[in-house]
Amino acid sequence: MLFILLVIVGLTSSASAQQTYLEYRLKPSSSYSYDMTSNVSQTMSVMSQEIENDMQSTLGCRLLVREAVLKQYELELHYDTLRMGLRATGLGEAMRLDTSIVMPGTSQYIQRFMMTSLGNVLSLSSDSTSRISTMIDGAMNNMTMMKNFITQFPGRGLNVKDTWTVSTVDTVHNAQLSGDIVTRSTVVYTLTGMKDTLGTSMAIVDMHTSAYELSGSIRNLGMDMVIEGEGTARGTIRIDVRNGLPIAINQHSTVNSRMAMTGQQSMLIPMTIATTSTIRRRQ
Repeated sequence: MLFILLVIVGLTSSASAQQTYLEYRLKPSSSYSYDMTSNVSQTMSVMSQEIENDMQSTLGCRLLVREAVLKQYELELHYDTLRMGLRATGLGEAMRLDTSIVMPGTSQYIQRFMMTSLGNVLSLSSDSTSRISTMIDGAMNNMTMMKNFITQFPGRGLNVKDTWTVSTVDTVHNAQLSGDIVTRSTVVYTLTGMKDTLGTSMAIVDMHTSAYELSGSIRNLGMDMVIEGEGTARGTIRIDVRNGLPIAINQHSTVNSRMAMTGQQSMLIPMTIATTSTIRRRQ
């Protein structure tokens, strides 16, 4: 009996020793650079005609740790120039578009946020005082890059195949279109494996949404628009265990929404948006 108890205790201790505790461990004045790409495909039906829009974008950024006090961090995201390729078809030749756009104003855009060591965001603000246009300000807010970087951790040790769930409610304000869009989501994370690469211990985490809904209203050119929809998202996050920051992120999402327009002209516009995005930390 004593031998069996010793074996059980030994196995339990071994399992506990192999657990991974994920949290952010950041040092003041440290910085990390990333490259981001996204491909967005949008299809909508307007007056029995289909309109298709495709957008490819590339953007670099630098994450700067301003302060680290009592496991709370003050962080900044500084962006490089945003480059986009746009293609649009539908409603005849007047709607055809195939062009590239460079938005240097994004290099003057800064997002600031406070978060805990488990990734709970306490505050978020942006600095767009340097004559940045409302279009860029709205685009950067809608991209919500900060949320792509930050994963909320469970605050407990994890074994491979362990899961945790995070529910959030986010509001995106669009100053250009005068309105708010509210997104409610529940994300399930699973620790699928551990890997050592060139001396870096990496946690591999899969994610998928078990619920994703959006709703809101905007106003533009005298028309009121009410939006509602639902979607799915899934992806893989490779996390540097030393500091909790991502090494690489791959995500894909699909949102099916409906936009009801009232005012000078009333109509219901169904819309599907598929997005594939990647984030890579620079060496």
